[in-house]
Amino acid sequence: MFYLNKGKKGHRDKFFDLSHGEEGGPADRPLIIQFCANDPEQLLESARVLQDHCDAIDLNLGCPQEIARSGRYGAFLMDDWNLIYKLINTLHRELKVPVTAKFRVFPTAEKTVEYARMLERAGAQILTCHGRLREQRGQHTGLADWAKIRAVKEAVSVPVFANGNILFHSDIERCLAETGADAVMSAEGQLYDPALFASASSSDGNGADTRERLVPGTKHTFDTGVHLAHADLALEYLEIVQGLQTPTSLSAVKGHLFKLLRPALARETDLRDELSSVRGPRSLERYLGVTAPISTAESTEREKEVTATLMEELRNQKTFESVEEARTRESVLGHVAALVKKFVYQVSLKRGLSEAAAIAAGGKIFTFGSYRLGVHGPASDIDTLCVVPKHVSREDFFDVFEGLLREMEGVTEVSGVPEAYVPIIKTKISGIPLDFLMARLALSSIPDDLSLKDDNLLRNLDERCVRSLNGSRVNDEILRLVPNVQVYRDSLRCIKLWAQRRAIYSNVNGFFGGVAWAILVARVCQLYPNAIAGAIVSRFFIIMYQWSWPQPVLLKQIEEGPLQVRVWNPKLYPADRSHRMPIITPAYPAMCATHNVTASTQMIVTEEFKKGADIVDRVIVGTASWSELFAKHDFFHKYRYYLQVTASTGESELQIKWAGTVESRIRQLVMKLEYVDSLILAHPFIKGFEQMSNCMSREEVCQVAQGQISDAIAKRTKADLEGIEDASTVYSTTFYIGLLVEPKPIGSVGPRKLDISYPTTEFTKLVKMWEKYDESQMGIFVRNIKSSALPDHVFDEGERQPRQALKRPKTGKGPGKSNHTSPDMPNKKRRSEMPVTTAPKDEDESGIPGLSLSPAPAPESLKERELASLPTERIIKTPQLPLHDSPALATGAVAAQ
Repeated sequence: MFYLNKGKKGHRDKFFDLSHGEEGGPADRPLIIQFCANDPEQLLESARVLQDHCDAIDLNLGCPQEIARSGRYGAFLMDDWNLIYKLINTLHRELKVPVTAKFRVFPTAEKTVEYARMLERAGAQILTCHGRLREQRGQHTGLADWAKIRAVKEAVSVPVFANGNILFHSDIERCLAETGADAVMSAEGQLYDPALFASASSSDGNGADTRERLVPGTKHTFDTGVHLAHADLALEYLEIVQGLQTPTSLSAVKGHLFKLLRPALARETDLRDELSSVRGPRSLERYLGVTAPISTAESTEREKEVTATLMEELRNQKTFESVEEARTRESVLGHVAALVKKFVYQVSLKRGLSEAAAIAAGGKIFTFGSYRLGVHGPASDIDTLCVVPKHVSREDFFDVFEGLLREMEGVTEVSGVPEAYVPIIKTKISGIPLDFLMARLALSSIPDDLSLKDDNLLRNLDERCVRSLNGSRVNDEILRLVPNVQVYRDSLRCIKLWAQRRAIYSNVNGFFGGVAWAILVARVCQLYPNAIAGAIVSRFFIIMYQWSWPQPVLLKQIEEGPLQVRVWNPKLYPADRSHRMPIITPAYPAMCATHNVTASTQMIVTEEFKKGADIVDRVIVGTASWSELFAKHDFFHKYRYYLQVTASTGESELQIKWAGTVESRIRQLVMKLEYVDSLILAHPFIKGFEQMSNCMSREEVCQVAQGQISDAIAKRTKADLEGIEDASTVYSTTFYIGLLVEPKPIGSVGPRKLDISYPTTEFTKLVKMWEKYDESQMGIFVRNIKSSALPDHVFDEGERQPRQALKRPKTGKGPGKSNHTSPDMPNKKRRSEMPVTTAPKDEDESGIPGLSLSPAPAPESLKERELASLPTERIIKTPQLPLHDSPALATGAVAAQ
């Protein structure tokens, strides 16, 4: 198929090479050349060039992909019948060869028939009818409607070819019988089985082999029945490629081989990766990754020394669990595995299975995340996937399994979130936190030796099951794609600790999550396969700082698989092109692990890479220690002003779900804030601060719901509430966003205002759109506060500097005088640049306009009480974050993908 790209040099030669006389030559006939277009004159010009080299020209009116939508061609012309008529009629009148058209059906047979008649009137001499709607693609492909194809055949006089549902040779006769079509076309099926149309007959009755070779002159023949030798198909294809003078691109060859060998490659993943790494006929040297290593040299003595000190520091930082805790984890997982089998057994009996069948139904757990990668610490949770047979539903998971968890010995808390992007149950067993996901396979039973490597296991699964399986499959692939697992684990343990200490470890808030950090470290290990942990860490920071984003980080080439599911592809999907720092998961289907990154979080992460590189450089030369790398973040010292978002309820379990919902929307608030004029950066903190407050009055409940918890409330216990009529307990979670504002322009006078009413109002509306939102039980409150008003609980003991009384600003200060303001001293005002003004008494006195104009109701007893706005200053001036130069473009193998 040709997509017209007028004016692009070499475009025609790339797709139809006439130089050797093979494409469009005698051996290439009969040949129909297909175009997709939306300009009649441009289409005609291109078709004229090729009309002497083919038997017909076809117009593609059936492509439903996003690239066709953005290019306005294919099935996305279906609503513009006038243009389609002109495209076909222009070719019909001006070309020497016939014109044909391939199209998709409309929802009704009547409109489909009318459409086909229009195509016939325009001059199409063959119509190929694909019996699917334009919307039927990807996961929503479904079956083609052969009845509509029959209606088209009966309504027009030109030949009609049927397309859709042709997977096996036996489908051909059935399709011809049901549609009455003159012929059958197959697209996707032929890519996976080029012998699909071959006759099943292989003997003349006397034992002589009558099977024809697919291409005369090649030495391989085929059994033309249903079961074909895929390796023989691939070998014959390679013979064809080698026998042609016309060059075939390596990407095209690999693409065909991946499809031809799909059944085998889904199991033999090592062969699949070896095929991915081929760069040409002489590039069969073995290495892991999408490029050759930067260096295969062994680590130096100095790197060995710093690795020893690194491991010592990691032990000092208590990143390794004790032997006792390791045994506890193993014991908990053993009990969980038994519980999953019990869960499947009970549901099986409920579905009417016999006792024996219920026992055989099985059920199995797989771990993933830090535990599976071997980098978990004392307080780490265990990400656990429960794999169940097809008769166990997701509703059973949250009704039956969650109930069994609550009854299990040692369980202290259980919270299910069925509406999450990846539905999850969070729990704690014997002090070990676990996160449970569920995947229902299209199998009647789950054997104990089940492996998740086979891509075909993903068939007939919904999106949530595919996402749930992806965690375990990705972890297994990562461990398989690193040259030295122990070096990888030591390096990743270091990077995880650093990211957590620097407060940039959080996927939900727009930073990198565990999978992303794991992939980044794995990529550096691939680039330096013989290096040890200290060397990997030292190279990690500079490579990531210099990485040429949005170039993706890949551990292997992105592969196609057996499903019509979305695979990350920025050329095809506009949303994928918008990813700022794409880090792609290595297991099929490939996904972007960092789609949540915003402009602000990209700036913050990049700056942290630079700081990390500077520290590690000094560690290598002996002027710094590893402990400096793991220094705590300075988030609550960095900015002068912050947004405080408080979510509150009156019940502990409800608060977990409500706070999780609010947290999942914080990134949307950050993205909206990034559009505010004069605001350089909106920096979200990676976690919320949970508190339980015992309130004696409605006024105190109001204060807590607004994020203001006095020392008296904080110190109060439940016993203090006994006998008080209006007493209640409020559970609150507070989130913070640091605000960085542009420096005041030189020469400007007077105060400045920063209006963020729109983003905060929209954020509040977005949060309240949660389907389970209950105004009478849930509170949401957003306000701005100065750094001096931050509560003590966000600081470690002794971390906060004593609050100093601020002096009244002096007037008449000369421009040459220093204002002694530093990014490290956020509590001091810029006296010459920050005059204090207050709002008139009859106006709202919120600090930044719009922050507390429409506060959400406080929980329960405060439903009818309107929360009062809190007075703060209207002027915001934040010390500039010391951002350095933009990352340099990575070069060589670091940049190449």
